[in-house]
Amino acid sequence: MRTKQEMPVEPGAAMVSSDLAVKTAWLYYVEGLTQEQIADKLKVSRVKVMRTLAACTADGVVVTTINAQTARQVELERALEKRWGLDAAIVVPTPTADEHLERAIGHSVALYLDQQMQDGMTLAIGGGATLHSSIGFLNRRQLKNASVVALVGSLPHSQWVNPSAVAAKVAETLGVDSYQITAPVIAHSRELRDLLWAQPELLDVRKRAAKADVALLTVGEMSANATIFRHGIATILRRPAQGQGRCRQHVVLFHRRRRQDDRPRSQ
Repeated sequence: MRTKQEMPVEPGAAMVSSDLAVKTAWLYYVEGLTQEQIADKLKVSRVKVMRTLAACTADGVVVTTINAQTARQVELERALEKRWGLDAAIVVPTPTADEHLERAIGHSVALYLDQQMQDGMTLAIGGGATLHSSIGFLNRRQLKNASVVALVGSLPHSQWVNPSAVAAKVAETLGVDSYQITAPVIAHSRELRDLLWAQPELLDVRKRAAKADVALLTVGEMSANATIFRHGIATILRRPAQGQGRCRQHVVLFHRRRRQDDRPRSQ
């Protein structure tokens, strides 16, 4: 017979972090949340929270302050979550050189997917060089009754990696089936687009994507050098209309260095 503390938590979007143990300690010791509140945010049992706090104390992570290199990241994550009303934010340290940026963000994407993807879940994923770089950091697993659905089609020509390949490689790493959009990324007329979506196979992929548990559209830097701009996939990033999509989690990770002349912009 299970005690009340050991009952499974309700399903939903769990809070994520660059360091969940440190975030647990931060929420408890700095923000003053109760163990029950932390368990609800992280979607774990109260026993798990108690053990994590005990381990943080034993390992010297918690003394009179949070003593870890990731403490500053967690502080920034919480500031972003509060400022913009986010369920969760992940802060990635700036790498020592720009050429390491893709791998740095890709590493965090892999940690996020390792935390989130479980048996029975569907991941809808886009494409791009940064997403592709995360594949090398993913833990190989054999998930049950799970799947990966591509959110983009194929490019007729590419010098790095075709966006459609990302979903297939992630699915291979997780040991699950993948569902592909066997059509070009860009349709040059509405009539062609509608004709393609009317195909039973593509309609099935679209329905699976709409029911995904996690949707990871794209990650990368906010600059004209981003893949979606270099290949003409997008020209303007628009905020999704309220109520669109049914995924429990929509994750978009951006890295950007702030310049002296930066000002808030409406778009």
